[in-house]
Amino acid sequence: MLNPREQRLLTIVLITLAAYVAYGAVQWLILRPLRERNQTLTALQQTIQRKKLQRRQVLQQQQQLQDWQKQSLPPDPRQAQSIYHQFLLHMVNEVGLDDPVVNTMPPAPQGNALVRYPFTIRGRGSLETVMQLLGYFERVNVLHQIRQLSLRRRDDGDRLEVELRVEAISIQDATEDGVSSIAAAEQASESTQELLARILERNIFSPPRPPQPPPVEREPETPPVDPRQFVYLVGCVAVGSECEAWVYDRLNNRLHRLRAGDTLEVAGVKGRVVHVADGEMVYENEGTRYRLLLGQNFTQVQPVQSARAGSPEVEDRSQQLLPVAASQDN
Repeated sequence: MLNPREQRLLTIVLITLAAYVAYGAVQWLILRPLRERNQTLTALQQTIQRKKLQRRQVLQQQQQLQDWQKQSLPPDPRQAQSIYHQFLLHMVNEVGLDDPVVNTMPPAPQGNALVRYPFTIRGRGSLETVMQLLGYFERVNVLHQIRQLSLRRRDDGDRLEVELRVEAISIQDATEDGVSSIAAAEQASESTQELLARILERNIFSPPRPPQPPPVEREPETPPVDPRQFVYLVGCVAVGSECEAWVYDRLNNRLHRLRAGDTLEVAGVKGRVVHVADGEMVYENEGTRYRLLLGQNFTQVQPVQSARAGSPEVEDRSQQLLPVAASQDN
């Protein structure tokens, strides 16, 4: 037969054991599936953001490809090489380059996407002639580029030995806009000053670039998960003459046991625990006190007036210690 003291001890042991068993059951049946769900949700949100970014990049690349198709030479290599060769011949004769020579190099296919057409131009002329030559390249809105320009002064005055290495490109599904641009450039005429102004405005050694499309408006990003909503006050337990608050972090599966005077630092919330009473915990942060009730998370805390937090009413409640763990979990 157990005496009263042994009966009390046995009751406390059985209640404590039952509390730990219930705590383990809550962990396994509720909190563990919730953590897995949150992890899956975060991974899906990241995947959605990545897919949206890839879609915007594909749309921008499609627009750039359409612009290139408008600036391309015809997709047929023989036709493209012939058209651009005739353009170069017309250009050197139009600007008055002496003894012009235009050499055509074999086309260089780059897979099935595009074909490069290298050309070499040689001749003699003045600096003004070179400027007019460069002006022709600047006027033509096709995929071409001056790869190299060499100028050497001759011994017989201001004449220059001119050599250019030029490259043009044709891509699949090209339109007729590039050919039209060549024809328009051959019919246009500009003064030397106009040519100089146009040359100085841009780098004629790089391909012409179309106007940049307006920036794509970024869709508002999904706000990050607030970790405070997963941190709950799950119990207030009497430990000797003090009351201990059990704060459970569901995301990290961690239980914080806090008493009055302890430092609080969990889920970005910092402060100092002022007191723990029956069913509540009050902590202070930067001169402001906050009350967290049993079963609430840290997004539900309410500010408490300093005077009220230190009032006799609060001090009296801090003495209302629980004989056993009180647990509530949402």
